[in-house]
Amino acid sequence: MTYQFGFHSTDGYEPVSRNLCSQFARCLRTRLHPVVNHMVFELSITLCIVANTVVLAMEHHGASHALEAALIVANNVFMAVFTAECVIKIMALQKEYFQSGWNVFDFIIVLISYIDLASTSSGGGTRGFSVIRSMRLVGQCETGIN
Repeated sequence: MTYQFGFHSTDGYEPVSRNLCSQFARCLRTRLHPVVNHMVFELSITLCIVANTVVLAMEHHGASHALEAALIVANNVFMAVFTAECVIKIMALQKEYFQSGWNVFDFIIVLISYIDLASTSSGGGTRGFSVIRSMRLVGQCETGIN
């Protein structure tokens, strides 16, 4: 009996794990594609962008420590939501995701948010980059909700 671990053979045998993974990825992609194109998904993300903009506008000099802590938590929650949006869209749209300028813009904003988080948690930098996330609102208004 011969076992194959990820090798191609001439008899057309494909390892079960590779076949199972590709089937799972295809199934996931076909289920997520209608979700990312649905009006409710787009509206939810737009509402998160608006709420994130409001949270960013609440930050001010002399704010109490409780407010600052709440704003940091809210900022991290929004960052997680926008990261999840990117991941879900990339899984659903694959190469098509990077063909849209606004998706690339969103992806870059998420990356910058992580750079900003790393710089503030290490003690350096400011939270100024998080303001860039509010620029996503411009993209949502320009593309409109289908």
